[in-house]
Amino acid sequence: MANPDDILNAREARKGTIDRLAAKGGPVVSVRANVPGTEKTNKIARYVVGRFAARFAPDAQETLWIEDADGLMFLTRYAAIDASTLKALAVQAEESRPLGRLADIDVYTPEGKALTRGTLRPCLLCNEYAAVCAREGRHSVEALLQEMERITRADAATFAADLIDGAIRAELDLEPKFGLVTKSSKGSHEDMDYALMKQAKNAIVPHLAQMFTIALDDDRPAEMFARARKEGIEAERAMFSVTGGVNAYKGLIFSMGLAATAAGKAIFGGFPHESIYEFVSRMAEPLIGELDKKEVGTFGKKAWAENRIGGARLEAARGFPSVRAAVGLVGNCTRIELHRALCALIGVVEDTTLLKRAASRKRYDEIRSKFTRIDDFAREKMAALTAECIAEGLSFGGSADLLATSVFLKRIQAQFLFQPS
Repeated sequence: MANPDDILNAREARKGTIDRLAAKGGPVVSVRANVPGTEKTNKIARYVVGRFAARFAPDAQETLWIEDADGLMFLTRYAAIDASTLKALAVQAEESRPLGRLADIDVYTPEGKALTRGTLRPCLLCNEYAAVCAREGRHSVEALLQEMERITRADAATFAADLIDGAIRAELDLEPKFGLVTKSSKGSHEDMDYALMKQAKNAIVPHLAQMFTIALDDDRPAEMFARARKEGIEAERAMFSVTGGVNAYKGLIFSMGLAATAAGKAIFGGFPHESIYEFVSRMAEPLIGELDKKEVGTFGKKAWAENRIGGARLEAARGFPSVRAAVGLVGNCTRIELHRALCALIGVVEDTTLLKRAASRKRYDEIRSKFTRIDDFAREKMAALTAECIAEGLSFGGSADLLATSVFLKRIQAQFLFQPS
């Protein structure tokens, strides 16, 4: 917690930094959070700055993170955009949704002069102007922070839901798809079709989005995982309710749930994107012990006991190594990019669903090896391979779950600017 003198000194130092950036040529944009009190860098501030910094970073000539007594700030300098255009974009960002009320986006000319927005901003808690309420001390810091947390939590849940929904749809809409359900085929699944998968998706997404916000309350790995597990059980119940008991996305709830929970910890804690994999590993590592305790007679128990194939649990405990590689392959999520990523996942992921359908370890290894050798992703090649998989009754649910998870982790980088390590 900083004292007032430290905050004032930090603001003076920031202005000097802004002037030096502007002197290089071009306007400068600063993004910070409007945080009351003397504790300026908190989970709310990290989320707000990261969300709005993502809007201004792509076209910047130079970027800089500052964290001091006055909190967190992101600075950008531009060469090809004028200050008035940037100010219009800043005002639009601040007014486009409730979260914008928590952001303070300033624009400075190349001479270091701050452009004004022209209108005063409203108070968070009443109909007066914010500047008037602040000057007169009308509201307590606690009341303001409580409202800020409410706004942040609602925005974060919507943000995560949109990303998760889009990632699941990217996987679901990919076709042809090697025995997996698509718009035009049930694949190797007599009990599933595209409509059912969409219903299941809609049922589980709100629960997965809630996992993303867990770190707002408690960011300790064990406690986060315990809460995520409870939310995952609710997601399963919601899924089974709309599918009539059909397991459409149980594996995805596990993988995407861990990814969303870990992403929330990284974002609210100010960690780099790469830390997500470490947080997944910390949460999932205790699950390896559960493999030896799984109910006698389950296929997962048999796969572990006889073949040491740990499936989704082992992948997560290792920190999603397959997902990490696939994130580098999905690119813009074109058909070819998604097919390349899915084939790569099939070749390396320990998929208990595939093992069960392959009927033997030998055939399981042959199938995975075949996918690692694919280098032609033309649609007709993918269609021919899909026909072979359906004829043999094969499916790759575990790999499909991790493909959707990979898309989520790729796309969140474009929508949120993670702090560097």
